[in-house]
Amino acid sequence: MREGGKNKKILILLFLAGWLLRLSYLFLRGDRFVCNWEDGWNPMAQNFLKGNGFCMTGRLGGGPGQVCYAFRGPVFLTFLVINYLFFGNNNFLATKIMVCLINALTIFFVYDIAKRIFGEKIGFSSAGIFAIFPTFIYFCGVSAPDILGTFFLALTIFLLLRGSEGNGSCLINIGSGIALGLTILSRSAYATFLPFVLIWQISFTSSLYRWKKSAITLLFALLAMIPWVGRNYRLTHTFVPLTTNGGWVFLQANNPYINDRIRGDLFPTEIPTIREKLKGMSEVKADSYLRQKAFFYIRKDPFLYCQRALSRFGRFWAPFPHKKYYSFSYWLGSSFIYIPLFLLAFIGALFAKEKQKVCSLFYFLFLSQTIVNMATRACIRYRLPLEPYLIILATSGFYALKERLKWQRKY
Repeated sequence: MREGGKNKKILILLFLAGWLLRLSYLFLRGDRFVCNWEDGWNPMAQNFLKGNGFCMTGRLGGGPGQVCYAFRGPVFLTFLVINYLFFGNNNFLATKIMVCLINALTIFFVYDIAKRIFGEKIGFSSAGIFAIFPTFIYFCGVSAPDILGTFFLALTIFLLLRGSEGNGSCLINIGSGIALGLTILSRSAYATFLPFVLIWQISFTSSLYRWKKSAITLLFALLAMIPWVGRNYRLTHTFVPLTTNGGWVFLQANNPYINDRIRGDLFPTEIPTIREKLKGMSEVKADSYLRQKAFFYIRKDPFLYCQRALSRFGRFWAPFPHKKYYSFSYWLGSSFIYIPLFLLAFIGALFAKEKQKVCSLFYFLFLSQTIVNMATRACIRYRLPLEPYLIILATSGFYALKERLKWQRKY
């Protein structure tokens, strides 16, 4: 009991330290009172508060008559509305403080996930690294939607691992399905993780009830998304399972006019012929048109698409951002953090041995997100929700390497 109480105190201290670090950085930023989620998020939240529901006008280039009901997913929008209702409309500082809190709370999931796979020592070390990890501290003040996605993905992984042990609890499997559904609603790209989760549950969990667990997870993931899907159908009279920004993002990174763009994308409305075509289109028609246009360009030059896909692989897994958009010190600091992290995570994966079946959930996550980012649009920020699991593997790799060197010196 004493040991358990001591562990809880350490975890609480790590949580408080992580939250304090995030808050400290936030209050040092000059834009702490500025909205960092203006691109669709805030206008849709503001319309909800006015009684119009989640919507905005003209975001897909159709002009003021184009009402967009599903350009953004509901999870972060709901988070914004709740914060605005509690702390005052457009109270961006209070909302960012809550973002810092949510990211700090993720420490508890990181600890439990690492502990279940590799033991308590690696659990505490991983949680400690997550608490002070510069990227999460930075993005708490810059990119709130990705922080929320990181939280729900960690909750999903935590519940999936708990549900995989023995017969597991039906409630835990229900929870993992709901959490996965919310993760997908927080960012559509995680829909590609769903089939990999089912494969992992069927192939690698140790329970006789693996098929039942997989079915429960799938069922409740879909049930979690049904209210949003039903709402979209009621408003657009079309089956829109997630959002209508898929075509926009797909064409943004797959058109013939981006060769001179370092970031590798170009807004569709920056292309004159497409901008004219979009005028007067409904939200659903614009999304479909943009998607078809992207496929047209891909079919026209599939070799160029493959080149860009490989480039996006490098952009997604780059240890540092492009120098043009960040200072040299930021670039150098990022390299100093991520090159060792990637190397140690690779070593951790190699030395996982009997833990490989459980760790395959991480590998499936990495694979699913690599595929979707190579196919559509990639940037380092999209990798953020994956990084807790890189930290866990890297921590395991560090201790495995340390033990191996210690053993070699001894003998």
